[in-house]
Amino acid sequence: MKPEEGTADFDVDGGCPTCGGTIAVRLRAGSGWGYCGHCHALQRKRVEFESDQIAIIQPPAAAA
Repeated sequence: MKPEEGTADFDVDGGCPTCGGTIAVRLRAGSGWGYCGHCHALQRKRVEFESDQIAIIQPPAAAA
């Protein structure tokens, strides 16, 4: 998916930073969200594009 294209949906096995579960990711034009069906965490994702590669970044967050 290039930045100017629509939406991409995919799963990342072991990608949940909270519990290590599989996250379902939805990307749209440079940003995205991830949802873990195991612990129900909803996580904001940042996306960066370099050449033909995509980097999905989990911004740091604090727990209250």
